[in-house]
Amino acid sequence: LEPAGTVTIPESLRERYDLGQVLGSGGMGLVVAGVDRGTGRAVALKFLAGFASAELSTRFEQEARLLQSIRHPNVVEVHALELAGEHRVLVMERLGGGTLRERARQGPMPYASATQLVLEVLGGLGALHDRAIVHRDLKPENLLFADDSTLKIADLGLARDYASAGMT
Repeated sequence: LEPAGTVTIPESLRERYDLGQVLGSGGMGLVVAGVDRGTGRAVALKFLAGFASAELSTRFEQEARLLQSIRHPNVVEVHALELAGEHRVLVMERLGGGTLRERARQGPMPYASATQLVLEVLGGLGALHDRAIVHRDLKPENLLFADDSTLKIADLGLARDYASAGMT
């Protein structure tokens, strides 16, 4: 569960969440499936890598704030930003339907399905843009499907909040 040299999972988080398999990893850390013991809710926990620079830590916290400020059916929902000592963990809804990249590998989609997906992405982007947030890393790997096939925008690690920068 813990790739060497990347993430150490604090005991306090192990007490609050039942942790499962690694769902993915990237430059900022890794995402682990979990269940919140208090609510029984299936969650995805995004752990910031232990070697993260101050800049990555700032981006990680910015991602948490931006996602927590948006409530839209096509943007992944963040439940909490956990701070356990020096560790930062983003607790999000767990989406079980895979990525758009994985879905695209299955072959062409019917026109109506593809149109619906475009509308869902545009809806999520519209919600971000209404708050002067630009994603800056929109790609098939950052478009995730919920179990009900709703498409959701995820990973705002490179997003830019133009409203708080005074640039609206």
